Amino acid sequence: MLPEAKKQPLIYITATGSPLVSVFTFAGRLVGQLNIGSPQGECADKAGDVWIANTGASEMVEYAHGGKKPISTLEDPGQQPAGCSVNTTTGDLAVTNICNAQSCGNGNLVIYPHASGSAKSYFDERIDHYYSCAYNGDGDLLVGGRSNKEKPADHKILFAELYKNGKILENVIMPPGFKAYQNVQGTKTYFAVEGFSNHETFIYHIVFGGRHGKAMGRTQFSRRTSVESFFVSGPQIVTLFVEGFVSSWHYPSGEFVNSFRMTPRVQLPQVLVVSAPG
Repeated sequence: MLPEAKKQPLIYITATGSPLVSVFTFAGRLVGQLNIGSPQGECADKAGDVWIANTGASEMVEYAHGGKKPISTLEDPGQQPAGCSVNTTTGDLAVTNICNAQSCGNGNLVIYPHASGSAKSYFDERIDHYYSCAYNGDGDLLVGGRSNKEKPADHKILFAELYKNGKILENVIMPPGFKAYQNVQGTKTYFAVEGFSNHETFIYHIVFGGRHGKAMGRTQFSRRTSVESFFVSGPQIVTLFVEGFVSSWHYPSGEFVNSFRMTPRVQLPQVLVVSAPG
């Protein structure tokens, strides 16, 4: 990790099958790589520290912004962590697990109070694989997952919500005609969910009244794009394309800002997160 990495916003990117997390500046300069083992999902707290799911090792690993050594590790025993989100008001760390092996059964959602100690588990009767999660500004948590009864080719993602101070993970019903991937992010007032139509992706703005979701609008990108992963960072949204292109857009307008291609090339980039200096 280069020393100047600590002084500027960074983009952390994991890739399918790679032990490395590649760290780029917004200008596209590679400033470091972290050898995690089997990294997958990532999230950042308001201090800029980054949590990375080390799926194969059943653990969550934390790095300071621009840091090259772990500052904390949380065990996720018997599970396969896939995604995470930090509650900016409490510091709680939510982690989604995709485990479906005989050794651990179905996946689940776990929450580490103040990102430490032991986690509490939550389940939704419809969901077997828990992929992603996100807190909004109110402290509500949205989870995206899939059932074993659904074929992956059907792209049918199931959603559940853990409301602030809630005790159970509740099924939620999305708006009519809603088509989405599992990628979710939280903003101060709503959830950003990746939707698709005719091989084009966009971002839904979803709010909930009880168990029912309502689309308050959407971000349509000014250039046709397909999104592998996205991250909302204040007035901008950063997207990752499977071919290794990282693009920035004004948010929520969707106007294009700039783009770079990951160099050196990274095969099958999977998830990105933006970390700003604390």
